[in-house]
Amino acid sequence: MKETSSTSRSHECWAHFRFSVIGPLLAAPASRGELQGQLQELAAKKWRHPISGEWVLFGLSTIERWYYKALRSKAGRSKRSNAKSAPTTATPLADSRLIELLTEQHRQHPSWSYQLHADNLAVVVEQQPKPAPCLLTPRCGVI
Repeated sequence: MKETSSTSRSHECWAHFRFSVIGPLLAAPASRGELQGQLQELAAKKWRHPISGEWVLFGLSTIERWYYKALRSKAGRSKRSNAKSAPTTATPLADSRLIELLTEQHRQHPSWSYQLHADNLAVVVEQQPKPAPCLLTPRCGVI
């Protein structure tokens, strides 16, 4: 049975939402002994539900599960990446700069949606004199 577009969109909204919650932990890993405290801070925050838009809280165990699932996914992807990937226009330095920009942007605006972060990052990239690298997305494995 095929997924309807609304079901597919719902899954995409949840994926982007989970990434917006745990993304900063992946981009700037916690020092030894600090992860639990950071997870508790995230669990104490109110979040906009990705579907209903209502303010909700997510439990520590839920956020922790999202975090470790993303880590396993990231580790698994790097182990399986023996195949040649398509060349990119970005240099490693540009990629690291974009990750820094995205991390800082998320720190300043944690309630922004994934799309709003991507749009604002695209504006920053357009203002750069260098050729624009691909947008950072969980799908392309940059983050």
